[in-house]
Amino acid sequence: MDETGNGFSRIGPASAHLAELSYSGFITDSPRQIDPRLLELLPWRKINDFLAVVGTEGSLEGLALRVLREIGSLLPFDYGIFAVADARVMCQPILLVDLHTPPGLLDEYFGHYINVDPWFPRLPSILRGVANWTLLDCEFTHDFLRRYGTRHSIVLGNLKEASDVGFNIALHRMTRSGFREREMAAFFALRPHLRNLFSLVYAPQKARRDRIADALRACGLTGREGEVVLLLCDRLSAGEIAERLKISRRTVEKHIEHVYLRLRVHNRKGLNEETILGNALGNALGSRRA
Repeated sequence: MDETGNGFSRIGPASAHLAELSYSGFITDSPRQIDPRLLELLPWRKINDFLAVVGTEGSLEGLALRVLREIGSLLPFDYGIFAVADARVMCQPILLVDLHTPPGLLDEYFGHYINVDPWFPRLPSILRGVANWTLLDCEFTHDFLRRYGTRHSIVLGNLKEASDVGFNIALHRMTRSGFREREMAAFFALRPHLRNLFSLVYAPQKARRDRIADALRACGLTGREGEVVLLLCDRLSAGEIAERLKISRRTVEKHIEHVYLRLRVHNRKGLNEETILGNALGNALGSRRA
């Protein structure tokens, strides 16, 4: 494989692992394997160009947005969504980036359908494969997606069944032309490489969150208070935190008051990683002196 200027290894049919290249034409536990002859027909030059561009991103948000902006050269779409979530709580995305999404669609989805059909996002094909939502015969596609003008949808998932943080990418078309088998195959060919890029940009963020969480415990905060602090650091409002944690806004405000008191800060501006780690270090030194 050739190396490009940014260290990205070029890929092609010979480098594709057939074990990885299986996908579901429908929501099912029985993926069918891509015809090896189809691999030769994939637009490998475009695939490599796409990966070389998105591989330059160093942040999770940047990667998500760049993927949505660039993937149209391979898979033309009308609107797309890149979601990062914990497999255990799919209804509470860690990150949600969308491009050209119809107004109101995401609000209605998370306000209604995620509760009506809680099983839907956890299906194996969505967690770890490529699924064609167009073939899904249910209220979600007929009464929800179609109402927003959506006619064809495919989703690439990269989540394990247990406790795992991963991503899924949904691409939607409002035209009569559906996603062809070659396009589905190209989408799945990207999966292992997008998974690697995701791991590279998510690992530092996860390490940072784990470091802050450990420091918060050292400062004497409860697990719930620690969750509130991490969401405050993510710039969520009290109302958004309440919705994310499924608790009342008043309870969130009480947690925030106690956090400020415990960490000796007066407002959100003073609540940052340096302050938290400094307090944890001070507590550790104080306990040693005692």
